[in-house]
Amino acid sequence: MEMKIGELIHIKRKEKNITQKQLADFVGVSKASVSKWETGQSYPDISLLPLLAAYFNITIDELLSFRTQLTSTEINTIYAALQKELIELKPEIDQKIRRLIRTYWTCGPFVFQMAVLLLNHLDSLTAFDKMESWLAEIRGLFLHVQELSDNPQLIHHAKVMEASVVLIQEKPEEVIDILGTATPIFLPPELIITSALQMMGKIEEAETVMQTSLFQYTIIMMNVFIQYLPLTYQNEVQFVETAHRAQQFVTVFSIDQYHPLTVLPLYLQIAAGYLSLNREADSLCLLEKFTSLMEQTAFPIELHGDSYFTKVADWLSEYSNGGQPPKETQLIKLQLIQAVSGPPFDQLSKDKQYQRLLTRLNTLVD
Repeated sequence: MEMKIGELIHIKRKEKNITQKQLADFVGVSKASVSKWETGQSYPDISLLPLLAAYFNITIDELLSFRTQLTSTEINTIYAALQKELIELKPEIDQKIRRLIRTYWTCGPFVFQMAVLLLNHLDSLTAFDKMESWLAEIRGLFLHVQELSDNPQLIHHAKVMEASVVLIQEKPEEVIDILGTATPIFLPPELIITSALQMMGKIEEAETVMQTSLFQYTIIMMNVFIQYLPLTYQNEVQFVETAHRAQQFVTVFSIDQYHPLTVLPLYLQIAAGYLSLNREADSLCLLEKFTSLMEQTAFPIELHGDSYFTKVADWLSEYSNGGQPPKETQLIKLQLIQAVSGPPFDQLSKDKQYQRLLTRLNTLVD
């Protein structure tokens, strides 16, 4: 039997013969919130689940597990709630995540997202167990998804993420065994999908497909630049040209406006490269750009389009954690600021411009 949590709350509330207002008062929310739960417009905060389960005299698993599969919206909601608790190091959050994974063990997309959540918050998880244990557990989750799913795209993503875990484990040979060394031939299906939609006269849908694809590729290209730049540090001409093209790419698509989380590490990577070439003035110039963008960026960040990418909102809501980055952005903010004060930039410690930049950055720390 399939039943959403809102439907279950409605049934249990009627069984107890109480009003929405009475339930709202008990759990400490508004009557409107309860109404939205019951009509499926929103979901209870995960922190309220134990209270609701106790009130209705059922287990949390019973409250959640009337269905073995979750929708992408439900997965995104749970991901965001658990991410918040991980950052706050709520007691037994590790066990809560494990219980949810067991409950939805046959829901491949959910297990995949929980594995991504754990991988993105390893620093927090070490408060509960050793890093090596978590990495082994996370790898096991990605392997489970590969064995469970019949979705080729999900299987591929799980395979790539498994390789990223193995890389963190410092097992490069195993990474090569999993992924190989040849650059795969990229045959984007969206080109065929778009052509089919055009043939059907569905021009607006075709435009949406292409726009969301272009949006994704700009982010992918940023990550490629970030990964490629350190490989050019020993070749000054190649490095300078790559740094120049990467910054032009940011400008052309205004990526700093809709995805600063990829632009900020790019600026740091370029600044580090210039420093390795003893070009301190150029390095400080990039650190200035980094600091200015940090000051302009409102944290926490939600992923969004802009005046050009006007058709990506639904895609972000459906496939990208409801528009939430996979890692809590306040934590990313702190890590980025700490990166400027550490190696290799600490060799600039006596430079007055660098000192002023650090002062500006430190004022951004909550």
